[in-house]
Amino acid sequence: MAVVVATANVTFGTGDETKDLSAAVEVVKKVDGEIPYISQSEFRLGETAYFLLYLSAGVTVKQIIPSLKSLTVFSNGTYTKEEEDFLTFQTYEAGDNNAVNEVKTKYPMIGSFSHEYYGDDLGTPLALSDQTLRAPNYGISSIAVQYQSRALVFGLNSPLSLKLYKGKANISITFVCEKK
Repeated sequence: MAVVVATANVTFGTGDETKDLSAAVEVVKKVDGEIPYISQSEFRLGETAYFLLYLSAGVTVKQIIPSLKSLTVFSNGTYTKEEEDFLTFQTYEAGDNNAVNEVKTKYPMIGSFSHEYYGDDLGTPLALSDQTLRAPNYGISSIAVQYQSRALVFGLNSPLSLKLYKGKANISITFVCEKK
């Protein structure tokens, strides 16, 4: 069983077991309009902070741990959005440090993707995982990749009675995830 962890807004997997696994979380505020969430990390007492948790395929949430145990994190469905990453292939030739010409998208991709090179065309990239793309030819070139990503949505209500230090209450949420 491989495990990946995401806390607040950064996540990394280590070792061979987790090299193609990821969990990333973004702190957001829910708003009315065409784009239902905007990035925000500070909230007023009584407001709800939302978390968009992006997981690799087959990875599930095992446990959610708030730094203040009296707070409850609740599930609020899923959210799918269009993404565009601007990435750079950087392996000049096959013997270049035994490297392969690969890039990683910011979030796991669902379904197909489209791309456009801004430099040399290294061929149609092959998706090796839900985040890793490999160019069939070696070279240094920038590429724009358009894809869809899906996040699990979680919310955290702040009670009006939170104990504040210098006017703020800093809360961390840790999402412990696993791939079975």
